[in-house]
Amino acid sequence: MNMIINKDFIKEIENEPGICFDESNDKTIIPNNLIHRTLLNTNIDKSIYKYYCFNGLQPYSMVIYGAYHRRNDIVFKLTIILNSSKRTAINGKAIKEFNDLDFYFKEYAQGFEIGFNEFDNDIIKPFLLLLADKGETINKVFEYIVNNWGAPCGFTLSSKNIKANYEIEGAYDDGKKQGYLYKAWSTILANQNHFIPLFNNLAQDAEQPGEPQQSEKPKYKISTKHHVMADIFERNATGRGLPNGSKERKAACKDRAKKCTKQQCAPNTFYKNYNWFTESGTDINKKSDLIKYFDEDWREILLYITTEPEKVKEYLQKHQI
Repeated sequence: MNMIINKDFIKEIENEPGICFDESNDKTIIPNNLIHRTLLNTNIDKSIYKYYCFNGLQPYSMVIYGAYHRRNDIVFKLTIILNSSKRTAINGKAIKEFNDLDFYFKEYAQGFEIGFNEFDNDIIKPFLLLLADKGETINKVFEYIVNNWGAPCGFTLSSKNIKANYEIEGAYDDGKKQGYLYKAWSTILANQNHFIPLFNNLAQDAEQPGEPQQSEKPKYKISTKHHVMADIFERNATGRGLPNGSKERKAACKDRAKKCTKQQCAPNTFYKNYNWFTESGTDINKKSDLIKYFDEDWREILLYITTEPEKVKEYLQKHQI
């Protein structure tokens, strides 16, 4: 596959309802009876299907060297490359075409295979009691999905290679994590009757108490980075996706700046902060990243300034953030 990384290519991946690329090269990692698209041919409960899918689209839309990639991860990663103000590379070679990521995909596939095969040994069994029953195993699988399924994961970037401004690292670890997630979902989809009550309860949970109303006066300092955080959460919650290219991003920043009724927010400053977020690889669904980059009060600030409070609350609740 030799495609220029541009807006059209990213949009194609983002909007294709099924498997948009299958470059397995005869490599098989997942047994046929555990492949998600096979399991989805059965009558999957709507509470499970809704949580599994991203805006109605199946999440795993690419197969490369036998390893599955989530649609929103690939879109996020390619958007980072396209929009980065600095050169992104692997082993010093600049990334311009999709084929330039071949080394990353090979290492990702190695990690994915280990993650899929060792999910039970690495993630489930170490946390079970000695005489744990099947119900405890089911709960552990469910907890893993709730705590780890969510916002897109970007590249791990460093600046150690003098030939590039940013060097992509961590492909094996990225693949291993996705192997864990794929196996967890295979377990759920193949044994849905055991998980339906858990997903139904999750969908029916009441809103968490103590969340500030839009009219409350904040007790914290709000800065432009918080508005960037809010915009990204809103995009995830409504399925709009991140803007592609500097032109779209500048337009989005200008539009967002007009909505900053709780604080004045200059479009240029917003744009710089947006660039920083896109290139930082911050996981918007990871509490430690949110605290690190957006302060201890990130949740209260988010719910105070968001223009989509109900949808953002639902998103936070769904992903247990």
